[in-house]
Amino acid sequence: MVIFGAVTFLVQNLSHLRDKITDKSIKIADKVNGNYTFQKADVIFKNAQEVNPPSSEEKKKMAEKLRKQAEESNQGYAMMPVEMTDQFFLLFATYQNGEDKIGVNITNLSGKSNPTTYIDEKVEFKQEKVQVKGVEMLLTEFGPSQWHELKWVYENPDKKVKYAYTISGDINKVSKETLMKIAESYLE
Repeated sequence: MVIFGAVTFLVQNLSHLRDKITDKSIKIADKVNGNYTFQKADVIFKNAQEVNPPSSEEKKKMAEKLRKQAEESNQGYAMMPVEMTDQFFLLFATYQNGEDKIGVNITNLSGKSNPTTYIDEKVEFKQEKVQVKGVEMLLTEFGPSQWHELKWVYENPDKKVKYAYTISGDINKVSKETLMKIAESYLE
């Protein structure tokens, strides 16, 4: 069995984050809603085998090498480093104003993956479709937690990349209109 682990990088320097993200169509704002400033981002980058999957023969060689290492170590398992690429899979940015926070999450949907979103039916939530600058978005309000989020998908005009954006915040501190205004800034 081959298991690939995800490595999350914590980035607190905005210019460093912008340097790490090679796709410059990704907007990473200094501030959102005027007074919420960038605090940090947790980023998961794709590994080389996700971007350029090994052939069947390469997989067999890798599995054999790891099997031999596991036998020789007498531990029943083996590990090897996985090369990371400059393509991110998930980016979770946090913007803060005092104790109030707004989250901006960007998921890279490019490639051969088929991601889905699931909300447990026991969770109390309400959804509605909204339009921002002609883009259809889904607003979800989670009842007991008093949290809401606005989601949409952006596809680069060349159709090579596709990203899902989610902007979220406390219902009592960040209005639906504010979420839509922030989303609008990402569409410019």
